[in-house]
Amino acid sequence: MNTCVALVGAYLRFNGYVTVPEQPILIGEGKPYRYHTATDVDILAVRFPNAAVVVPRMYGKVDDDLHLDIDPVLDLESDTVDVIIGEVKSGRPRLNDGLREPDVLYATLRRVDPGFDVPLEETITKLIRHGEARCKSAGKKWRFRLAAFGEGNPGLDGGPFMVIQLRQVASFLMQTMREHHEVWKDAQFGDEVLDLLHIIDKMGFTWQLSQRDTEGNPPTTEPNKQPDELPQAEVARTNGRANGKAHLKDNTTQNPRKPRNVKPRKGAAEADPVAVAVAVIPNPAPRKRSRPQEMI
Repeated sequence: MNTCVALVGAYLRFNGYVTVPEQPILIGEGKPYRYHTATDVDILAVRFPNAAVVVPRMYGKVDDDLHLDIDPVLDLESDTVDVIIGEVKSGRPRLNDGLREPDVLYATLRRVDPGFDVPLEETITKLIRHGEARCKSAGKKWRFRLAAFGEGNPGLDGGPFMVIQLRQVASFLMQTMREHHEVWKDAQFGDEVLDLLHIIDKMGFTWQLSQRDTEGNPPTTEPNKQPDELPQAEVARTNGRANGKAHLKDNTTQNPRKPRNVKPRKGAAEADPVAVAVAVIPNPAPRKRSRPQEMI
């Protein structure tokens, strides 16, 4: 399974969803039919209104049981069954074109079809157009949403959809691990992502989200730099650029000797004496002298 898909799946399960990951959607064409894979649905998740991740406590009341908090980013409704058809990217969150194909959505939604009060085709049309659709089954409310998980600014081509950043996914999981450290101390999840986060938490590592740049992307980590050192490094570089001329003036004072092989332009010294000091041209490499030919 893709690592990012596994991360999102663990996040949704911690929020009470039942998930089906990486399901291929097959489409038949022509007669006799020839089948091909139209797309893969990275994550299909269903959450019922009263669903919760609960850790029961012996010899106590029901109110004493541990209930994991729900991430408010999911914007759940207490009386509605929530269905997410999700695309997971390691880069910018966006939807593949296949997730807006009626046949693909029909095959996907039939896996969770309890018998809706309206034709499924109407729900699919609304979902493609608005990125969200609502209907009822036996009087119970259902909500379907197209969602993209990724990191960075979303690509909004093709229509609206819900966006959840991967940093939010990872942050929620790590916060849940920290808050209930004693609960998970001896747990074995059987999930590679949760097991890895569990081990990291047991070793005592702390996590800190770095600030994004102006384009909404996280900054690149410099070699041999810890994340908490990055802001100081940025400040140092900024101060260095701002005070560059002052440093150059100090250097020219300490070393008044003119650099060799430099011929300043006429009037350059009067215009900007610093410009002359920085226009240092390295000495040209000495030419190799050819050995004199021996007399015959």
